Amino acid sequence: MTFDELHAVNRILAAQGLPPVNTIEGDTSKNTQIALSMLRQTSVDVQSEGWGFNTEYEYTLSMDAATGEINIPSTITRWYSDEEPWLIQRGTKLYNRKDKTYVFDEAKKGTVQLQLEWDELPIEAKTFITARAARVTYEQYVGADETRQNLYVEEKNAQMVLDQREADTAHVSMLNDPYLPWLRGSTYVPGSPRYPNV
Repeated sequence: MTFDELHAVNRILAAQGLPPVNTIEGDTSKNTQIALSMLRQTSVDVQSEGWGFNTEYEYTLSMDAATGEINIPSTITRWYSDEEPWLIQRGTKLYNRKDKTYVFDEAKKGTVQLQLEWDELPIEAKTFITARAARVTYEQYVGADETRQNLYVEEKNAQMVLDQREADTAHVSMLNDPYLPWLRGSTYVPGSPRYPNV
């Protein structure tokens, strides 16, 4: 059985003691709409944290030849460049805070975090997102009791599985940690709004 959005919504409904549904398309019940909305919002929230499965390197943002501006697609939740840290995402455009401009003379490459569609997510991420959505929905619409605690434990177990997948597949190493130059005496601190040399 595939872990599609319908399957996830039915898990959220089951956590509230509600019967499963056959579809999430068209005119659905209020409970189904709430569950689907919570699932999609939770997916956005979780993916915005940044994971190996939704991160791409050397991702090129193309420049509008007419305006010189670089628009950032809505599928990108974060863009940054270690080589040019003064370039930042501001709204839906790339901004150069060194020159105080949105206008560029060439395309730019950097690291992006993508907002993936449900079917593109690994099973571990789907499980965690569903567990979190089920817990949050229960807290907001039912309340706090023993079931809430059980949902919390289920969410934490799913997070541990996802964290293990991340450790196995993301090839994370302290040697490529962006903070390493700073720890060795560099004045550049990744993510800092202050760049003394800019």
